[in-house]
Formats: sequence, C-alpha cells, structure tokens
Amino acid sequence: MKKSVKMENLYISYLLDNGIAVPTGKQYGYIDEKEWATWFPHVAQTNSGKPKEPNKDNLSVWTDGRGAFVDCQSVSCGTFFDVKMKDKKPKFRDMKQEVWAGSPALQKRSSHNEMTPKQVVDMLIKNQDEKQIVRSLKGMDSMPYLLQFVWQDINVDGTWSWKCICVNGTKYLKEQAKFNNGSGCKSGVSGIIFRDKKGSKNSDYSESSPSARVELKFYHTHEQMIEMGVATPVCDPDKIDWLPLV
Repeated sequence: MKKSVKMENLYISYLLDNGIAVPTGKQYGYIDEKEWATWFPHVAQTNSGKPKEPNKDNLSVWTDGRGAFVDCQSVSCGTFFDVKMKDKKPKFRDMKQEVWAGSPALQKRSSHNEMTPKQVVDMLIKNQDEKQIVRSLKGMDSMPYLLQFVWQDINVDGTWSWKCICVNGTKYLKEQAKFNNGSGCKSGVSGIIFRDKKGSKNSDYSESSPSARVELKFYHTHEQMIEMGVATPVCDPDKIDWLPLV
C-alpha cells in the first residue's frame, strides 16, 4: 500500500472519529442513496476496496484507495468532497492534480487492452460528457466537485497536526474561463486535461490494461484562488466552513 493511501486512511479515520465527516464507501452505511444521486447522478455509489494488508492500527476506515467517486461527506453541512493527500502545503500554480482514472468508455478498462494511449484519450474525449468527473467539473450537473488538500504540519515541539485547503474545482474552472475560454483544449475547458494512464505492478489491474485519467490544472497561486472565492485559507479540519465556498 502506498504511503499516501495509508495517510489518507489515517486522516479519514480522524474525520470520522471526531464527527467531522463520514466516509462515502457504500459498506459503511452513512450515505443516503438519494442524496448521493442528487450530487452524482451519473456514477453509482460503490464500496471502498479492502486492502490485503491487515489493519494493524485498528483504524476506523481502512481501504486500498479505490472506492466511491469522492471520499467524504461533511457532517455539518452535507457537502461531498474528495481528499488529496500531500507531503506539504501545495503551491497550486502550474500544479496538475489527478482527479479520476478509469475506463475511457462505459465498458471495463480491460475491454481496451489493445488500445494505444492515443486511442484511449480519443475515446475519453468522445465519451467525456458521460463521465461524472467531467460533468461535475464543467458544472453540467447541479452540484460542484470539491477537493480537500491535506498534509501534516510539524510543530516546533516535534508534534504534528492536520492542515488542509479546500477548493471548489467547478467554481475555479468557471473563474479560469474568464482568462482562457478553453478553445483548443481537448475537453473544451481550460484546466481539464485528458491523458492515458498505464497500469503498474502496484495496481489491481494488469500492466497491459490501460486506462484514461482526468487531471485538474491550476493556473493561480493559493492567495489568488482565495481572492477568487474558490479556495479557503489554510484550515484545521474541524474548523472548515464549506458553505461560503460552495
């Protein structure tokens, strides 16, 4: 299991244990199906995958990084958000963040084993408006795609605490369109990038099984994004107010 996935399990367990947010994996039973469908009508809620490694620390949430479309739902206001674990505070400008990976069509990705990387991307372009991540980022459905970037902040006394920055990805792309209308972009929106993704030895899929991926590119600094009203300042997880951002 990758370090980032282990840290994500630790963080989401912290959110659950402290009544801040609940995991969205179907097996946990916290999410109402109708509420999920209101936010994400084009992707089904799924179980979170179970790791092969034992849960030695007895964490409340123990997954392998694969699961529902987004990771959490806020207890205080009901917003759904996806957790992105980082080693340190992100700078954002010129940063590309993978937000989704999977089959470029409706069939399983193994159905496209013989495709070249270009064919995978071309198929994703053709089917992009069927993909929930693209619809959410473009604002085609009623609810936005929200991200929470999380890292460990080391204190002077050697202790550490969680810190985070929350971003409304949909709102950011709408603001970004004022500077660049996306002409010439494969997605038609500046900031949504389509690429192929090769399988790896650490993947649940064979190395010969290619997939498509969607990345979100940031063109602004954190400070600029705060001014645009699309990002929060650095926050403690228990002090987040999502509503002004949404």
